[in-house]
Amino acid sequence: MANPLASLREHLKQEIERMKAAHDAGEEIAAYDALLLCQALKRPAPDWVVETITREKMSGIARKKPPKKIGRLARPAERHRQLLFDSMCYLLAKTLYDDSRAVPGLRKLSWYEAYEHAAEQLGVSEKTVRKAISRLKRPRYASWIVAMALNLGPRKSRT
Repeated sequence: MANPLASLREHLKQEIERMKAAHDAGEEIAAYDALLLCQALKRPAPDWVVETITREKMSGIARKKPPKKIGRLARPAERHRQLLFDSMCYLLAKTLYDDSRAVPGLRKLSWYEAYEHAAEQLGVSEKTVRKAISRLKRPRYASWIVAMALNLGPRKSRT
């Protein structure tokens, strides 16, 4: 009587050879079928299977472009960094303005002077600080929660 384990090995070998012939003939899925069969039987995959799948995967990665996001989801990380910078500009200008009024004997700064000092400390132009603060007050750039946390107050309706 034939050894069942030997016949199983022979059958596996024949199937792998059949899949290799199909792959060589241009059948793209044959390498994946061979890999699945080897994994199901807990056998190591032949070198041609590993090389084929690796080559196809690497060429697919090289050709693949990241998905393009549209609308509000376009650049969340950039918008978050911009929001943080805008918030920092506002908080620094507001702190300078409030501190000049809170300490007796200090000359009270106007908002324009607070913008100038904030710009100096941040190493940017005064125009950049003004734009950052105006961006922060727009509802499409900052949620109302951020606006309330920064004490910008509620937006007035334009109607």
